[in-house]
Amino acid sequence: MARYRFHATNGYAFVLDSVGWEVRRPERLARRAIEVAASLMDELDGEEDWSEWTISVHDLRGRRVLVQPFVSPTERATHAVWESSLCHQPPARTEPRLPQA
Repeated sequence: MARYRFHATNGYAFVLDSVGWEVRRPERLARRAIEVAASLMDELDGEEDWSEWTISVHDLRGRRVLVQPFVSPTERATHAVWESSLCHQPPARTEPRLPQA
């Protein structure tokens, strides 16, 4: 498990993540970035236009590994429904292969 820092900025203001978060698999970084952005928007509800904000994810060496734009509450709901539908699809059926003579 690796630790990453999730900083937020709009190019003028900056929110520093000095502690970071443990993320087990790198493919989960985008989801965690969306969660961090959602938390920040909830804390400062109505105080900011979030359309220019991004989460910049850095490893502990300071290397940027991901930039994720903030996602509006409407987009978050759509994303959650989309992800949920992907998780509940039945596995694809495959035809059995007959041995060749």
